[in-house]
Amino acid sequence: MHIAIFFAALAGALIAAITDRQLRPVALMFAVVMAALLAFVVWDELIRDQANPNEMTLDQLALTELAIEQDERFVRVSGRAENLSEGHRLREFRLLATLHDCPAAESAFTDCQVIAQDDGIARVDIPPGQVRAFSAVFSFRDVPELQGVPIWDYELTALRATTEQARTSPNVSPR
Repeated sequence: MHIAIFFAALAGALIAAITDRQLRPVALMFAVVMAALLAFVVWDELIRDQANPNEMTLDQLALTELAIEQDERFVRVSGRAENLSEGHRLREFRLLATLHDCPAAESAFTDCQVIAQDDGIARVDIPPGQVRAFSAVFSFRDVPELQGVPIWDYELTALRATTEQARTSPNVSPR
């Protein structure tokens, strides 16, 4: 929402600069400040990602209790995510969900046809060693009619984590 407000303010400043001669200097100054702020935020994100390479690996994320809710157009995968890293705070991860049409429930994926596949993102905030609930939404289009048994599969494809800062707690003495 804050991104929409930012761009609405920037667009309003540019429109005011074009249409009103008296407000033009103030509107142009506002637009320049907003554009500089946007450039700084984008630059900061790019530099931070390059300077702090993501040291958390995909095997340091454990997903359990997965549940699939299916609608006509969307599929929601939810469950519990555990951050197994000792020094990184998990911010988000990507899943690749695949729907297979298999001849039988025990079939290997090599015997099945992929009939739907989509990439979803789960935005979470999980400190090291903790567990949180997550959900990711997938959109499947043009899914053909099943000829066999549907079998879902998922794959973790990427994650974003930040280095956890050591938190200092104030000294509290018992009374």
